[in-house]
Amino acid sequence: MHKIQTYIILRILIILPFFTYGQTTLEENSSEFCGQYFTAPNECKTMGNMIQCKDYVFTWSYEPIIDLPRHQKELIAQIKNPKEIKVSVLKTDLIGYLSKVDSYDSLLIVGSVNGKGVIINLYLDKTIKATNDLPECVRQFITIK
Repeated sequence: MHKIQTYIILRILIILPFFTYGQTTLEENSSEFCGQYFTAPNECKTMGNMIQCKDYVFTWSYEPIIDLPRHQKELIAQIKNPKEIKVSVLKTDLIGYLSKVDSYDSLLIVGSVNGKGVIINLYLDKTIKATNDLPECVRQFITIK
């Protein structure tokens, strides 16, 4: 009797993982940005916290909130002629910094969004002046005021 119970329990433990869906992996083009999940455009590659498309690169990294002022100061010091603009990231008002990096326009945003410290970079092959200039994928997170 004890062998039969052990056999049944062992069988259940072996078969059960094939029928559970508690933890599933994200789709290949799925990413998480400040607590929101989204799917990147099909023609783009996602690599961790980076979306690379033919005409833009969008990256973000999470940092401790206490370190953000230091990171912001260091990053802005590396930018030539940064132009401050008002932006909103997931309905959180922040300051963005526009600049040129080689032939790309760059948007740098450093701040706290949904309780996470985040550094956001967008490199785009056209001039950034308004929200409509941002890639559609990025517009769901960032608006320019």
